[in-house]
Amino acid sequence: MLYVGLDDTDMPGTRGTGHLARDVAAWLGDAYPIRGISRHQLLYDRRIPFTANNSSNVIQLDAPETDRLTIFERVAEFVPPQCPEGSDPGLCVATQEQADGLSFGRQCQVEVVKVSLAVDTAASRDILLKSLGGTPSGMIGALAGVCLRASGNDGRFVQIGTIRDLTGRVPLAAVLTAGVDRVLTEDGTELHEGDIETNDKVRPALRDGRVTLYVKPVTPGVWEALKL
Repeated sequence: MLYVGLDDTDMPGTRGTGHLARDVAAWLGDAYPIRGISRHQLLYDRRIPFTANNSSNVIQLDAPETDRLTIFERVAEFVPPQCPEGSDPGLCVATQEQADGLSFGRQCQVEVVKVSLAVDTAASRDILLKSLGGTPSGMIGALAGVCLRASGNDGRFVQIGTIRDLTGRVPLAAVLTAGVDRVLTEDGTELHEGDIETNDKVRPALRDGRVTLYVKPVTPGVWEALKL
């Protein structure tokens, strides 16, 4: 299993990093099973140069560790032509074992960090990290996203299974079939029946290593999907 982290691939008025991450996943999907794309929120602070909300995206794929460098090099060639002038794309590729336990992602959610810290952190675990253009600031978010994804307790999925096909009101069973592991109320109660009002946008969270959709009650037997 490998994680591919991307950040700062866009500019105002252009497609966001999430769109590009889905393109990269579709491209890699010809060779490797894709296990979802997650979005991870970093510190929202105007001292940090970001396009919209300072978030990064991470692709999880089933690939052997021996393919790590090949995937890194392929993505490093694929991404730059898709990025607008002025962007600062960063790329990170790591295994679960390499990123597991690193506090760098959490640190990037509470304070402004320097590129040098990202470089040193990656080097300490032999994590592949590279700036693909512009300034090297994109490396910070790319590595942070991978660390947060590996923690199993951060972010939300922008794509996994067939959740993007869910529209309108659907049975809870259909949500589980689409790729969600569990449906929880805001107080943590797990639901096993009922209908889910998707509002045409199901974005489950990553909690306890599981794809978790949080919901709130609408009417008896009907729950509205929440986006954390």
